Amino acid sequence: MGREKALSYFNAQYMAWWDQDNTFLHAMDCMYQAFNIQLSMRQAMTLFEQPKDKDRTFAQHLSYLVQVNAAAGGGYASMVVESVVKYSCQELKDVLLARFNPY
Repeated sequence: MGREKALSYFNAQYMAWWDQDNTFLHAMDCMYQAFNIQLSMRQAMTLFEQPKDKDRTFAQHLSYLVQVNAAAGGGYASMVVESVVKYSCQELKDVLLARFNPY
């Protein structure tokens, strides 16, 4: 649903953006301003604690967690790593815990 809304917004605005500054970067800055999300610490923690979506690869999940961290103002890198470790397969979890032990 969000993707369709963003595409619709882009299609409605891109000519006005092009008249202001005919660069793709300008259009992306405008999209970022329109769809920027700020999360509270509690909202971020709730998202970090949710299990990885089964349809999402670990690369996609990591990207998602990094974006959650950014939307919460940064400073939660350890929660990103902890969430990746928590939902890894057992063999990978052992290796990751050997590298990253938060305790």
